[in-house]
Amino acid sequence: MVGILICGLLLIGLLILALRQRRAAQRALMQARDHLEDEVAHRTRELETERQRVVTAIETAPDGFAASDALGRLQLTNPKLGELLP
Repeated sequence: MVGILICGLLLIGLLILALRQRRAAQRALMQARDHLEDEVAHRTRELETERQRVVTAIETAPDGFAASDALGRLQLTNPKLGELLP
């Protein structure tokens, strides 16, 4: 009878330990997820800032500018190009 009680207490102790470890792992995972979400948001803002800088440079360039895709289709022009073409 005492052996069964000791085994039961040992199993309860192991269960509590496993639950604590699981909770700690879940917290660590949530922190890592939050960090990655913050990093993605930061890099997205950086990319948007850089994209806007490039768009502004193209739109305000003193020369005509055109860009095409791999198939030769026109994808982007600036206002100056329109002024230069008949």
